Amino acid sequence: MEKIKLKVTVRNKVGNGAARELRREGMIPAILYGPKAEPVMLSVITKELENILKTSNIGQVLLDLLIQNGKQTSRTAMIKELQTQPVSGSLLHVDFY
Repeated sequence: MEKIKLKVTVRNKVGNGAARELRREGMIPAILYGPKAEPVMLSVITKELENILKTSNIGQVLLDLLIQNGKQTSRTAMIKELQTQPVSGSLLHVDFY
């Protein structure tokens, strides 16, 4: 199984306006959740995620999320859900598990 590194940052703003602002800046909102862990709101650089999706088999990839929030921590995750815009196919939101 592949394990690919992906840099993400913690985000503080929530809602539609904040998500649109992130997308204008070339990032997409994401969330990391799992058992026995608090959900963490993240933002991912769109180009990096698109490159990972193009070069790997999405069903068989593990991501090593490098979470930056003052200090850098690492969590292993996989993509649970990927939301796309129906007409253009652009990425809207990612759920990591």
